[in-house]
Amino acid sequence: MKVVNYFRQNRTLVILSGLMFLVATGVGIANPVLPQYAKSFGVNITMIGLIITAFGVTRIIADIPASRLTTRIGRRPVMIIGTIIIIVSALGAGFSRNYWELLVSWGIHGVGASLFIVSATIQLADIASTGNRGRMMGTFQGCQLAGSGVGPALGGFVAQFWGYQSTFFVFAGVSVICLFVVAFFIVETRSKPQISRESGERGLPATPPTDARAGIRALLSNINFLMISAVTLGIFIMRIASLNQILPLLGLVRLGLTPGQIGTAMTITVFSQFATTLICGRLSDRFGRKAIITPGCMVAALSLLLLSQSYTYGMLILSCVGMGIGTGMAGSSSLAYVVDIIPRGNHDAGMGLYRAVADSSFVYGPLLLGWMADAGGFGLPLLFNCLLLFVVGIVFQIFARNLMKTKISDEAGA
Repeated sequence: MKVVNYFRQNRTLVILSGLMFLVATGVGIANPVLPQYAKSFGVNITMIGLIITAFGVTRIIADIPASRLTTRIGRRPVMIIGTIIIIVSALGAGFSRNYWELLVSWGIHGVGASLFIVSATIQLADIASTGNRGRMMGTFQGCQLAGSGVGPALGGFVAQFWGYQSTFFVFAGVSVICLFVVAFFIVETRSKPQISRESGERGLPATPPTDARAGIRALLSNINFLMISAVTLGIFIMRIASLNQILPLLGLVRLGLTPGQIGTAMTITVFSQFATTLICGRLSDRFGRKAIITPGCMVAALSLLLLSQSYTYGMLILSCVGMGIGTGMAGSSSLAYVVDIIPRGNHDAGMGLYRAVADSSFVYGPLLLGWMADAGGFGLPLLFNCLLLFVVGIVFQIFARNLMKTKISDEAGA
């Protein structure tokens, strides 16, 4: 009975979280084998990084247009289009006969991922309030992480027994299920524009929601947005390049691990992140975002230092736990901090810009860390990422304001 009541009261949150679980599971199935699949075509680490970069470039290109589409045609139609593109790209990757076909397919996947994630995040921002934002973002990202945890272990063993290409066909199948849920169960959250009194308290003008350019300019001139974007870039580089690119290759080359062992290590990272995210989402509502974000950056930086010195499977697993805890602390709280900043009527433009800034890490992260690994071994890129997270964490703590106020509920008073 409690479950039924919870679903009725949180229907949109539950469905969106379930969708993110499905999509993240599909992506997680492909992630641990993508670098090895690309390597099977006879390319170096830098060229492997180019595939992830292509994915990032197309996401950046699509992020802001995706946010505008959610205003013009609605959140739900954009999610449907994005899911269809994800299915097509997964099939294209599975049927790839050479490196360049895989590169194009994964680039197309970036467009679909952008449409899906931007529309889902805007829907969540539509229904969240000041007092429950951290909890809702934590639940949403927690389900995403749970899917990301199931995916790598499943993908590693699927690849081990049926080959690399089979993982992309499983990804496509999971995405078909996701399409069914979006088409028949998602309720449109787009409504008439409303300007919240939150805007003035966050140091931003109450920009009309139709003036997307003015809203973007306001965010780009806001020190708090710039600081949280720097934190997000450091976390994304760790997740995209250090975890999904460098770690699988380090495990394969330095430690001689099987795809199943690598997938299991990545799953441990995600599940530790999942547990931390659920806890820290609520804590950030109570104690503020900065109290969670800065320590998260420090834990993540230390875990990267440990990973750079990992020469046994046990040390690698320990570093994976640390990465999960660090990103779990900083991840959901960072997203809630961004929504704190964005004026209520500009979630579409604001979230599109934030996703574009975050997704820029797909462009230079894999290429830069891949080049470092080719030039100086696996330790060099991991130490670089470690230093980056440590510096941005300190800068954020010093210069960013703690905007979240748990006792303020503008939505209730509006």
